[in-house]
Amino acid sequence: MAILSIIIPVYNSSVWLERCVDSVEQQDLQPSDYEVILVNDGSTDNSLYVAQDLSNKYSNIKIVDKENGGLSSARNAGIDVAMGKYLMFVDSDDYIEPNCLNGLVQVCEGNNLDLCQFHLTLKYSDGRTTKSCFPEEELNKIYSGKDLLKSIGAIGSACSIIYRSNVLTQYQLRFYEGVTHEDAEFTTRLFCHVDRAMKVNYTVYYYVIHADSMSHSRSYQAMDKNLCDSAIVAAIGKKYAKEHVEDKDTTDIICRIENNGIGGTMINLLRMHDYPKSIVKHFIATAQANDVYPLRGPFLNRKMKIASYLLNCKPLFLLLYYLRRREND
Repeated sequence: MAILSIIIPVYNSSVWLERCVDSVEQQDLQPSDYEVILVNDGSTDNSLYVAQDLSNKYSNIKIVDKENGGLSSARNAGIDVAMGKYLMFVDSDDYIEPNCLNGLVQVCEGNNLDLCQFHLTLKYSDGRTTKSCFPEEELNKIYSGKDLLKSIGAIGSACSIIYRSNVLTQYQLRFYEGVTHEDAEFTTRLFCHVDRAMKVNYTVYYYVIHADSMSHSRSYQAMDKNLCDSAIVAAIGKKYAKEHVEDKDTTDIICRIENNGIGGTMINLLRMHDYPKSIVKHFIATAQANDVYPLRGPFLNRKMKIASYLLNCKPLFLLLYYLRRREND
């Protein structure tokens, strides 16, 4: 049995795929000790051919070829065929540090971890780098999943974690397909079932930010989907906690997180006021349809509790948004 499965979703990434795969193959593990699963998610470029060439180059590559279903669907397809005791995700336009995997596996094995979380290094197109590090006092300690939920900042990229595979199998955890914010949604559910976790100060993952990422994300359709999906994801989290989590304290924490998430999004809309009014109305309607607006239940802090009284008055919120936007039209 492989000690580790590395799942790489591939969609029209032929330009970057070789760099990504070379990085996961330049490791201090024997090829027989881990597998690299390339999930071709219906690419329309020559990504599949690049993947096949790489499988001829490296003996531990497994290729899954499927119809396009999006990032979550591709990750789920990789999970379904993974054989490793642990698994991790690497996006095909990103890459990892050479000779970093053995140390991560040893940390997991030596501490009997369900998950081990490491920081990301952001790589910008102009050559700048930014490393997101955990505070020193949080490193190398054993946490429960509830502890991670309480810390809030632990919920982030699915690519910043190495997972014990049987946790995903036991609780049938898969990425929710068809929505953005899938990483936060997935890790929120995951943390409900984690007994032993650790944060480490390891340089592992390089998250590449492309020059066209910002302009693409500002398209009308992308803006609308990103905003509305935040309401859908909040609803998924609340529903999962209610139906699958017996510990009331954990359920309460998730409710607070999701309430603050929706409230924070609404406050940011008032601050930024750069979304078309129709998108803001659609977001509110989506939140109402998914029963996460008006905001009900506990909050993470008193400020958000107080702000909720204003935010829950839909006509007043929309009026304030329209006025703020008019100032800048």
